[in-house]
Amino acid sequence: MLAQEEFKVLTTPEQVAVLQNHGNYIHYRYKGWCKIELYWFYKFYVEVWYLHNDHTVGLIRVLSGKPSLEPYLDTIQLKEV
Repeated sequence: MLAQEEFKVLTTPEQVAVLQNHGNYIHYRYKGWCKIELYWFYKFYVEVWYLHNDHTVGLIRVLSGKPSLEPYLDTIQLKEV
């Protein structure tokens, strides 16, 4: 298990591999040109932003607090962070 700070210092390919192998996929949404996948990883949530046209990762974002989870709260129930 990785702590949030340890996860943040991994390279993008390492973060994606860790999430795909050990994270819990929860949901996805679209925003502009991105498909955003939400994962639960032990004690925190992570978004993976895929560029819709070429399916590459544009951003990985560790979410902290309710405001960052707001886009998901209407469609799914989430544990408190």
